[in-house]
Amino acid sequence: MGKGEHEETATNEKVQENTLRLERSRLSLNKIGPLDSMDKPKRKIDRDMDHQQALDRQKSRREREPLLYCKLVTRWPLQSFLITLAGHILMVLISAGLVASGYDLLPVDFENLPLEINNQPWRPRDLAWTYRNSYSGYYDRTPTSGWRVFTYVRANIDLYYESGNVFTKSALQEMESIENSLYSQNTYQSDFCQLSSNGTCEKINSILRYFDGTFSDIDPVFNDPNYDNITGVLYTAFTNVQTKSDFFFFLGKSYQITPNLASSSITRSKIPMGYPLQGIEDRLDYEAKLRPFSVDHMKPLLQDARSNSNNFDFSYRSDMLWLEDVLRQAMKDVMFAAGSICFISIFILIHTKSLWITGFAILSIMTSFVTTNLIYRVVLDFRYIGFFHVLTLFIVLGIGADDIFVFYDVWRNTAYEAYPSLAHRLSDAYRKSVFSMLFTSTTTSVAFFASAISPLLATRSFGVFSGLVIIVNYLSVILYFPTVVIMYHTKFEKFKWPCIVFIKSKLGHFCSKCKKDNSETTEASTHKHESRGSETVTKPTFSQNGDLFRKITPPPLVSKSEKDATNVSIVNNRNSFTTHIKIENSNPYASSNKGQEADYAYMNDVYEPDADENVQQPQVITEATTNVQSTVPKKRKKKSLMVRFFRDKYSRFVTHKIIRWVILAVMLVVLIFFTVQASKLEPDNEGLRVLKDDHVYSVARDHSLHSFVLSNADRTLILYIVWGMHPNDMTNCHFSTPKCKGEQQWDTSFNPNTPEAQTAIQTLCNKMFNWSPAQAAQYRVRQDVTTGENQINCYITNMGEFLADESNITGTDWNLTYNYSKTISFMDARTSDYNSTGFTSNYEDYLQIPMSYWLSNRNSFNLTSDFYMFDTLIGEEEGPYTRTLLSDSTKKYGNKIKYIAIQVNTTLKVQTLGYAEGIPIMNKWEDFVNSEMKQMPNGMKNAFQTTTYIWHWLIVSEMLARNAVYGIIIGVSLALPILIIATRNIITGFLATFSMCCSTVCVIGVIPLGGWKLGVLESLNMCMVVGLTVDYVVHLAEGYTLSLHKDRSARLRDMLDEMAVSVFFGACTTLGASMFMFLAQLSFFQQFGIFMFSTIGFSLFFAMGMFVTLMGLFGPQGDNGNLVVLFSNIRNWCKNRTNNGVPPSESRAQLTSNMPNSASRQSMEMVTSNGRPNSSKP
Repeated sequence: MGKGEHEETATNEKVQENTLRLERSRLSLNKIGPLDSMDKPKRKIDRDMDHQQALDRQKSRREREPLLYCKLVTRWPLQSFLITLAGHILMVLISAGLVASGYDLLPVDFENLPLEINNQPWRPRDLAWTYRNSYSGYYDRTPTSGWRVFTYVRANIDLYYESGNVFTKSALQEMESIENSLYSQNTYQSDFCQLSSNGTCEKINSILRYFDGTFSDIDPVFNDPNYDNITGVLYTAFTNVQTKSDFFFFLGKSYQITPNLASSSITRSKIPMGYPLQGIEDRLDYEAKLRPFSVDHMKPLLQDARSNSNNFDFSYRSDMLWLEDVLRQAMKDVMFAAGSICFISIFILIHTKSLWITGFAILSIMTSFVTTNLIYRVVLDFRYIGFFHVLTLFIVLGIGADDIFVFYDVWRNTAYEAYPSLAHRLSDAYRKSVFSMLFTSTTTSVAFFASAISPLLATRSFGVFSGLVIIVNYLSVILYFPTVVIMYHTKFEKFKWPCIVFIKSKLGHFCSKCKKDNSETTEASTHKHESRGSETVTKPTFSQNGDLFRKITPPPLVSKSEKDATNVSIVNNRNSFTTHIKIENSNPYASSNKGQEADYAYMNDVYEPDADENVQQPQVITEATTNVQSTVPKKRKKKSLMVRFFRDKYSRFVTHKIIRWVILAVMLVVLIFFTVQASKLEPDNEGLRVLKDDHVYSVARDHSLHSFVLSNADRTLILYIVWGMHPNDMTNCHFSTPKCKGEQQWDTSFNPNTPEAQTAIQTLCNKMFNWSPAQAAQYRVRQDVTTGENQINCYITNMGEFLADESNITGTDWNLTYNYSKTISFMDARTSDYNSTGFTSNYEDYLQIPMSYWLSNRNSFNLTSDFYMFDTLIGEEEGPYTRTLLSDSTKKYGNKIKYIAIQVNTTLKVQTLGYAEGIPIMNKWEDFVNSEMKQMPNGMKNAFQTTTYIWHWLIVSEMLARNAVYGIIIGVSLALPILIIATRNIITGFLATFSMCCSTVCVIGVIPLGGWKLGVLESLNMCMVVGLTVDYVVHLAEGYTLSLHKDRSARLRDMLDEMAVSVFFGACTTLGASMFMFLAQLSFFQQFGIFMFSTIGFSLFFAMGMFVTLMGLFGPQGDNGNLVVLFSNIRNWCKNRTNNGVPPSESRAQLTSNMPNSASRQSMEMVTSNGRPNSSKP
């Protein structure tokens, strides 16, 4: 197209000459009517001129020098096909070889979603605290215990009972039946239950324990196995100091407990799982063994209870159940990708009508995935593939099919034009499609790569992988697929399946009579025309050398006696390359209907004949032609019904002077509605939802988060103020390893033993203990249900209380604070446990002696609640002064204190905490700790505050929301210049970008409309929505740019003729592929399917609706908005400014020489814009 545009000026003179010859041929041929009678409005004349120029530009484009690649492919089609096919197969063989050699080519991890930010302080702090005991010399003070004596929180099974009031006799009896069946399960009893001190399985933590005598030693009322005194039992449990704090665990938010009424709409129980299992101490190995047990043995009982419950709605949940079910279901849902592949294959087969094209098109798409993985894993060294990467398969299926349709439809459209050779034809199709696909692939890949700048591995790796697969697929389509098409065209296009031939022969037998009747009718009509003795009129067109000829079907003939009274006007239709012949008969006897006009349109019948056809060539018309016979081709190819629909009917529909405004009004209403919906988008505080909302695990999870009052057993955020360590060093972590822990960094200046340090810690703890309720609320500090005290676990406070009690017992002052002398005295007073010999004044960890004495309950190891509360908050390391305890050779004293921490329990629920609420509290704690550290003595100044993952997750959540916005901004910012460059026109680029933005807004509006919030998946979807919505509008804009016309309406028709079918079928394949995701059971996949469907749907809706209509109204005509012309004008303006607005003498001389002389001007005045002589006088 570019060449044709640049040669426009050079061909104007030739066009005028050809147009004048056209009129002369008409006059000499028809010998009728003066030229004045064929006067037309100026606008129509301009269109005719534009049409003639377009014909010349089209001819010039078809005759351009073929591309070298196209020459090679058409000259050696088989060799080209085999070479490119071998390249694809080679990628598969390399992948297979790497896998066979043991290379981790597919580092799949569906259990974790790596959303870590290592360059922020919270992740390194979290890792430092989480893995705080992973150092050489760690001293484990925990007494040796048997198997399954602890419970594993992630493995416990939570049971939920919901009704109007669950505290009824029938409901409690049914609860008992359900829990007894679960508790008595044989494998649970023998291998997985938590063991009590007497070796029996711990009972289920349930409200039933207040009725079965478990707490009868506290109050005899707690022995009511027949549930005859429900109100009395529950009221006592609610008011008794010893049971009150634990009793709140079983109460829903709507509970009522009074002496006369006990009511709650929901309650819950917990089945404990023992940890560790015999012979299995590693947590991952433990979970791997427990998950199949939970699903295969416990889940059937739970399902049976849920389906047969009568007094309440029963639901259940366990992290192990959830994880195992999700992994199993994910493997099933991924199989829907096979359904998508089958659907796309069938759709391509229907569209192309070729198994050859379809098979190798699918091969091209699938091998793109394989090649991308090689680049991703081997070249770029990414070591993570997760759930998000599976979604790429669905994306590349849709985009790959879209590129296939674009190229193949453009190729098929070239069959309706004449080319000097097959290489010319392939080159024309290649030039038309390759740049359109280039810009769509570029914008889509750029949108994906924009998400690759995220520090989150899950989104970064997905962005890189998806961007790469788009590029690889594009290269496959432009290098490999043309060889497939040429092979099909030269070798297999004429092949007919025997079954089809047989069916056609049978159908032909039944239609033989119809054919006979039709031939008789045609023959009679032919004789009738011959008897009239009329002469045939042949329509003109341009031949290969620019001469005029046309292949025609004769119009109704005019007798010689009537022809002198008939005016014939011939008008070339610039839209469809047709020629209209209008016969106006002034003789009432020449036609049966006076004044009737007959219009005859004829398509530009340039076609590529079959190799075995002997097609009669059309006759060239000259001025000397006197007796011209019609030339009717043996076989005329017509464009498909869909092409003709979009080109003719749909173009008229969107350009109708009333309907076009109705279309825009509808688009505006839709845009406003979804804009309002998009404004309701909120951040998701509950994390990634993998299962549907009505799934039993989702129901149970919602109950856990929203249905119960806060109790001591609920999981709330725990904050730690930590001394003795620095955040882990993450510099040596591989950029794509999700499980990197970094390197531990210890604070060498840490010293909690000095009296100043002991006093400073006590002061800090007292300050937090004495916060008023208002101050505690600012920091979200939790109060004890029974005492109302702030829940702050400070080792120095509890140890001080213990030593004060020890002082009262012994009569000696063993209260804090301690120094070296007091510690030696403390040891010498307990010679049955300690030997102070060898503890010189260089021994600095003298606080460890009274600390270990407190934690071990006076070295008796009858452990109290203080041990379980502070054992994990204080770390010890064996050192040069470590000694074996005299009373117990398995225990040691004289260790070095490695770290200490203060624990603060908060009211923040980790499952529902969002960054909008959490980050201000996080910053408030950060400011508080930093200010307190400034007042600490040396050795205690380097503490930091942290949580177990929560603070880090808040930063991640904020980053996800920010990345979603940034992704859209970056995508639009990059798409606008790319679209302007792609179309070489500012107007087209802006209209295409506007259409893309409308689609993006509507897709965002679908998120809150579907009941979702801005979470992980939604953020990822928003990052790539721009890249997916731009495809179709780019194809259409490129089709408008490729048009050889200058008139807007003609270019619109050409755009729809060239690209509408490709866009429509490309959208249908992606829509169909995404619909298979609707069948997935995991909401993760289902939501992505809905997102893909809405994205492609709105993209098609606005591209074929708004963009096409806007182009019909405001699309550039001629050189309006053309970048080349614009830059040329700017350059000329700058030159004129340089010369003070006066052209240099050389330029003026050149301008004068280019101006027409008087003779030329007089000649030009005699010819109108359509090349017809002007009859008006000067």
